Amino acid sequence: GISSLVLASVVFCGFTRQIFAFPVRVSEAPASNLQLTLDTIRSAKESLQVNIYELSSEVIGDALVERIQAGVRLVLLQEGQPVGGFSDVSRKIQGKLVSAVRRSSVGGAVLEMRSIPLSKNHNSKRRFRFNHGKYIIVDHSQLLIGSENYSISGNPDPADKGNRGWEVLITESQLVKEYEDIFARDIELRYGDVIDRTSLMGFCPHPWIGCEEGSKVSRKPLYRTVDWGDQLLANLLIAVDPRNPAYSPWLVPITLDAEEGYTITSPENSSESLLALISNAQRTLDIEQMTFDSRWGKDGEVSPLVRAVVQAARRGVRVRTLLNDDAVFDHPGKPASRKNLRTVQLLNAYAKAENLPIEARTANLIKMGISYIHNKGVLIDSEVSLISSINWNRNSVTNNRETAVVLKSREVYSHYETLFADDWKRSEGSGALPTQDPPDPTAL
Repeated sequence: GISSLVLASVVFCGFTRQIFAFPVRVSEAPASNLQLTLDTIRSAKESLQVNIYELSSEVIGDALVERIQAGVRLVLLQEGQPVGGFSDVSRKIQGKLVSAVRRSSVGGAVLEMRSIPLSKNHNSKRRFRFNHGKYIIVDHSQLLIGSENYSISGNPDPADKGNRGWEVLITESQLVKEYEDIFARDIELRYGDVIDRTSLMGFCPHPWIGCEEGSKVSRKPLYRTVDWGDQLLANLLIAVDPRNPAYSPWLVPITLDAEEGYTITSPENSSESLLALISNAQRTLDIEQMTFDSRWGKDGEVSPLVRAVVQAARRGVRVRTLLNDDAVFDHPGKPASRKNLRTVQLLNAYAKAENLPIEARTANLIKMGISYIHNKGVLIDSEVSLISSINWNRNSVTNNRETAVVLKSREVYSHYETLFADDWKRSEGSGALPTQDPPDPTAL
């Protein structure tokens, strides 16, 4: 149930603030992320402020178009230079949004963050290496934030395979206001790294950038409309069976209570904030990450996050680290880097050498029934949950625009801990071997 609002002054993981207790609607991919994302968008009455790395789900794009046509003002900021380039379907969706905004009586904007060619050999400088945040602000009163892109893998149809990720909807006014302020700064055109697609007025002044009018569009349908009632009935017996790899005890988002919360953003404060989270752990630390790189930079510096995790174990904190299997990104003749495997081996080597309460695994994606782990989540001491876009590598922490919230709530923790425990169990024995030579204890 939803608790009554109580105002308190709290010290939370080193941060002091006043905050009301507040409800949180929680979801996870692949089971219920899409429903929460669509429900949130469709609830908008006046405004939608959207920041996203990748928007390639046509069903989410169509939901945004429908809200624009209903008189909702959309301002969208998306990454214009994602890894692998701007996809045809993303450009197609962007074109629909641009057309809808131009026809809207309440205005709006469709923006891209990117380096902009100023001359043949000179580009504008970007504030962030990538705009990698993932959040939506609705009517200045709700914040949807999580680990997943608005794509068919991050927000899959529940009948389809998708990523593992976490997403929450928050109505706490101070958290919403903080992200509104961040959004207002990030969309400013004066920095020279944001272009307004809605101002191009049907022509493309920078053909080397690419415009929605001239982009090649794939004709292959990538998404089908979800009928939630039929979908739930069709999959009920399978989805609630714990023997099924895609098992989730929740088929729809649920509402829980949170007592406290604060924001984390890269590059402003994520380094010290993540280290503070780990340093404040007293009993348990569970980490589920797409990327946890043990080495930062070309000089081979050991990640400060790895150092902090090992130090936590030395204090007696039980540490479990579940990382994505890098092999899922292999291409013929071009294997992906095995950064996660090296981190798993390093952490397990420290556990063996010093008899520490650390265990690290790579995910068994087949047994988990997912495409890959895209999560960037942390669970601490039976009450603290990190919901985040921040991969644990140097670029994400120090160079990207990244967004996260930390919630203190036994209910939210219990929800995600149930999922983590199931992922952990299904990945037993995966990538658990330490490196051949025990590490130097003085190295960390």
